[in-house]
Amino acid sequence: MKTERSIKRDFQYLSITTIVISMFVLSSFWLFFDYQAYTIESERLRTKQISEYEDMLKFQVDTIAGNIKRKQSMAEKILKKELQNRTTEAQQIITALFNKNSATLPVATLEKLTRDFLGSIRFNEGRGYYFAINMNGVAELPPPHPEFAGQDLRPIDDGAEKTVVDQMLHIARSSGEGFYQYNWDKPDTPDSRYPKMAHIKYIPELDWIIGTGEYLDDATAELQEEIRKQVEQVHFGKNNENYIFIGTWEGVGITYPAKGKNILETRDVNGLFVVRELIKKAKEGGGFIRYVMPGINDAPQKAKLSYVTAVPEWQWYVGADVYLDEIDSAIAENRQFFKDKMLLHITIMLTVLLVLILIHSLITRLFARNIWKQLDLFSRFFRKASTESVTMDSYVFAYSEFREIGNMANEMLRDRNRILQEISLSRDEWIHTFNAIGDCMMVLDADGRILRANDAAARLYSLSPEDLVDMPFSALCGHNKALEATLIDYQPHTIEMEHEKLGKTFLTSAFPILSKDGGLDRIIHIAHDITEQKQLKEKLTQAQKMEAIGTLAGGIAHDFNNILGAMLGYAELAEQTCQPESTLAEYLNQINKAGERAKHLVGQILVFSRQVETKRVPLQPAPLIKEALKLLRASLPTTITIEQDIDEQAGPILADPTHIHQILMNLGTNALHAMEETGGTLSISLKRKTFSTHDLSQYPNLQPGDFIGLTISDSGTGIAPEIRERIFEPYYTTKETGKGTGMGLAIVHGIVSSYGGFITLTSQPGEGTVFDIYFPSLEMGPEDKIETTPPIALGTERILFVDDEKMLVDMSRVMLEQLGYTVTPFTDSSAAFTAYAKQPDAFDLVITDQTMPGLTGTQLAERILKIHPNQPIILCTGFSELVSEEKAKAMGIRILALKPINMHQLSLLIREALIA
Repeated sequence: MKTERSIKRDFQYLSITTIVISMFVLSSFWLFFDYQAYTIESERLRTKQISEYEDMLKFQVDTIAGNIKRKQSMAEKILKKELQNRTTEAQQIITALFNKNSATLPVATLEKLTRDFLGSIRFNEGRGYYFAINMNGVAELPPPHPEFAGQDLRPIDDGAEKTVVDQMLHIARSSGEGFYQYNWDKPDTPDSRYPKMAHIKYIPELDWIIGTGEYLDDATAELQEEIRKQVEQVHFGKNNENYIFIGTWEGVGITYPAKGKNILETRDVNGLFVVRELIKKAKEGGGFIRYVMPGINDAPQKAKLSYVTAVPEWQWYVGADVYLDEIDSAIAENRQFFKDKMLLHITIMLTVLLVLILIHSLITRLFARNIWKQLDLFSRFFRKASTESVTMDSYVFAYSEFREIGNMANEMLRDRNRILQEISLSRDEWIHTFNAIGDCMMVLDADGRILRANDAAARLYSLSPEDLVDMPFSALCGHNKALEATLIDYQPHTIEMEHEKLGKTFLTSAFPILSKDGGLDRIIHIAHDITEQKQLKEKLTQAQKMEAIGTLAGGIAHDFNNILGAMLGYAELAEQTCQPESTLAEYLNQINKAGERAKHLVGQILVFSRQVETKRVPLQPAPLIKEALKLLRASLPTTITIEQDIDEQAGPILADPTHIHQILMNLGTNALHAMEETGGTLSISLKRKTFSTHDLSQYPNLQPGDFIGLTISDSGTGIAPEIRERIFEPYYTTKETGKGTGMGLAIVHGIVSSYGGFITLTSQPGEGTVFDIYFPSLEMGPEDKIETTPPIALGTERILFVDDEKMLVDMSRVMLEQLGYTVTPFTDSSAAFTAYAKQPDAFDLVITDQTMPGLTGTQLAERILKIHPNQPIILCTGFSELVSEEKAKAMGIRILALKPINMHQLSLLIREALIA
């Protein structure tokens, strides 16, 4: 009993001491880790916040600087492209002028027409113009120096001992066209020379060179102003309070808040010249600086962090900054939280320690007595087991740990049997899993022979798994690069492979299993059939290409229609000022026709990309085909002959006129490419033909009856059989770069199919190509007729006209005044609304563009209708996804008109809006 009491007492004392020491150690560690966590967290907060600020500033500044450098790098390329396009446009017009009139007009007349035409053109806000010099160096068209006309310009130099005209003549003689940079005076500064880039082109019909140029400093200034406006719109940070600033290396601010001010001498509270330091850091390649700015109106001073980089070509620095006071606030909150947390932890630990000691003193006595009894039972069992063969009765123990020890011996044999059974089940499960895998899977030895194959492999090769065993893998698949690579380097490899015998594509993988000594023991080979995935990927790629067409069409439609509107409008105004039967009138009429075709062509691009709906009307195709042939003839070389067999009474069809024009131009251009090297004959015929059900057996969706057949054939190279099935696919082309996009035949096929017609192709290599296109004939009743155009409508009302394109505003004002109206024009929508708000009764009609800076057309209309709900408004747009005719009507807008709009259409729209 003395020993028992000693054990119990010692156990109790030891336990209490252990608890106290453990609690003290745990408490110390707890407090230590709390303090360490506080220190780490404070530093982490500071580091993280500063890092986030630095990342944010660097990202914003580098983004702006990168954008500036990108625009700088593209500026010269864009300028050259614009200049080249200008001279190319002028050359095309001059060539067309000579091709059409060289047989009827003398050269002197054609030269005068050319001078008048080129001399009247201005662009780039009036700075841009064309000049012309004959090959003897004599000025034919010398704007802005008309006094140079007829003079030999070769002696004139650019101020750097370079004779400008001699250099241009050399380029024309050697290359036919090219760029030339030189120094030239500006009209407003005749005594100074400025760098200028020009593009010149030789015109063989006139034996002239024509050209146009732009001053490099004007182009740079426009680019810098564009960048400044963009940067002033950039804000970032939690509340968008941070901004990007730009200044010169002389300290003058380019953007707000110091725009136009020299802040080079600005200091912080420590005397640091902030702007000087920013410029220095920018010149060194960029970086961060910290400084402390004084408070305003007794506010505390604040630390700031700035990041700055340089645009050395313009001697700019670009930067952004942020206040750092939020970091100190977050750390102070964390410090108070730590103090409160420490006090709470100390209180908790002391309370827990007292409670544990009290509870322990009560439990220890009972526990010590019980554990002693259990140890005694266990001791007696092992003493008996040392002399007898007994089975342990584990239920006599009160503690589960002791029962567990007793059960271990009894469960040993049962565990062994269970393990053997589990091994057998695992083997069966592996076999079932191996065969259930849908991919072809094989186990190979180091020599590439098949040791095991799953059911998928057997199905793939139409053999049983047993037949595949011991076969060489190469006998099934030939060369497999993944397996061959694994046999060489003992590494996993995955390679896509075409299986020629099976006609399938597989993603094959080889995984090595190495032996203990590092040698190759086995190879797991898996082949995943990706044939269908590749086909789906190709279809997805095709769909993405079609989506790209839609995005491109919507992006260019608005700007192109604005440009086209100005061209058509001024051509129409010019046509009214010349004699009706004159040659110039005919030229202007042709410009109007071509412009209308271009207008409809933009519409067809939008239709093809599903941006807008097309409009079909009853029409006779014969006149349209003849008109298109005139345009096509101008683009064909004289080595190609056009033969026509057009039935004027073939009958009407329901179609969009531009579709017919587009079909003929696309197929005619393809014929040109097929015959341009050897020449040949392009044949066009239009006939009525009747088809029976039997004739249309391969077109089950078409109804028998009368069709109008358009046949376009050529005597060119023909089409090879292997590509004949793919020529109607979008983007599929066999032409070299620059001669086609692969969209022409896809567009033709789409148009014909949408009309309920069909197209056939007959072609053999070397024997030419024949396209037969059939449109359903339109049976017209006595009451049906081809639409006629109502006469032009005049008026005397007062019109407020708003468009941000000055050229369109000037042209439209002249048109409207010729129609009898009083016009108040604006190029600024906000200014237009201010004028309207002052005198809302001064205007009978408002005509506004949709896409404008400041207020859009719909926003301007909303404000006007709040003042005058019944105000007639016409909303014009080249293209916009944001407004439709239904939306416009719902807003109270009378008419939504699509640009470009000619004078006749405009007169009718105005009367419709005023009467509605």
